[in-house]
Amino acid sequence: MQGAKLENLEAIALIVLIMTNKIILNLPKTILTTTGTSAWINSIYISLLTILVMLFVIRLFKNFSGCDILDISKYVGGKFLKNIMAILYVILFTSNSILIIRSFSESIKIIYFSIIPLTAIILFFIVSACIANLFGLKVISKTNLIIAPLALLSIFIIILASIQNFVPQRLFPVLGHGVNETFIKGTSNIFLYSILAYLFLLPPMLKKSKDYKKISLISIAVSAFYLISSIVCLQLVFPFIYKSKEYLSIYLLIRMAKSGDIVQRFSSIFFFIWILSVLCYISISLYFALYVTKKSTNLENPKAVSYCLGSIILGSSLVVSDFSKYLTFIEKIFKPSSTIFLFVINILILILANIKYKIKNKRKDTP
Repeated sequence: MQGAKLENLEAIALIVLIMTNKIILNLPKTILTTTGTSAWINSIYISLLTILVMLFVIRLFKNFSGCDILDISKYVGGKFLKNIMAILYVILFTSNSILIIRSFSESIKIIYFSIIPLTAIILFFIVSACIANLFGLKVISKTNLIIAPLALLSIFIIILASIQNFVPQRLFPVLGHGVNETFIKGTSNIFLYSILAYLFLLPPMLKKSKDYKKISLISIAVSAFYLISSIVCLQLVFPFIYKSKEYLSIYLLIRMAKSGDIVQRFSSIFFFIWILSVLCYISISLYFALYVTKKSTNLENPKAVSYCLGSIILGSSLVVSDFSKYLTFIEKIFKPSSTIFLFVINILILILANIKYKIKNKRKDTP
């Protein structure tokens, strides 16, 4: 499982697709709800903040070329810390999969497949992801390399088609709910860049580990461009978007397009691309969960664990009938815990590792 190596473009497409799915599945709505009309400023702010954080992380990784966060955790605290981090990563990837599958399945059931049971739709994604993982990372990444540009193109076309509906006044007042909500409390929206979880584990998967910096920064830059663009577009088109309870805000833009019926006729094609995109996302998340499991337990055949994880995802996706409770879980538990884990605990481990590295080297240099 660890033998597959990614080309630079494959790695970038993999990270960007994860963010693309979050944008499709209403990621911008989190910023719009919490910051109001200053959402576009907040999205720029947290994007710049994420780039600065990533530059710091890249610097911390410099002394551990080709290692991921699990290797570095073992270096800092032995197998115990490594196993703790592995468990937390598996929980993170599994939780992401549960929330994405449930959210998207609810949406496509409402829009296209109202007569099909929700369980059947969720099962389709889980079984497909498990099958994809039987073929390994290389097949997943090659497929993703085809789907990711199509997903990005679909969002780009929708944004372009919405330009005629733009009302610039909807970006005002510039600071929305105030400076505090935009730049202080709004900093918590950095959790939207949870792609860092994948970047922390990416180095050993790269064919050219020296290009880790370039891959990371390009991935975040492309993700930031689409996140900011989608937020600005939604603000300029919908005056009610801050209080809307729609699951797929981006999809609403298709219905509002004034470019004849052309864009609206493509809506089913876009939706089909998004289904494939979500499927790739679940496959990637499942692969990373299996990768972490393999690295922490030394299982000879970690793919067998995919069926166990698939069952957990299926059960957790259906355990609550009211989807609003999942949204409450995201806001009250998932958002703060994932932010602390990714932006505090992981970075703290990297800092401690570098301190330990410098102390060891200093002792070696001392006669």
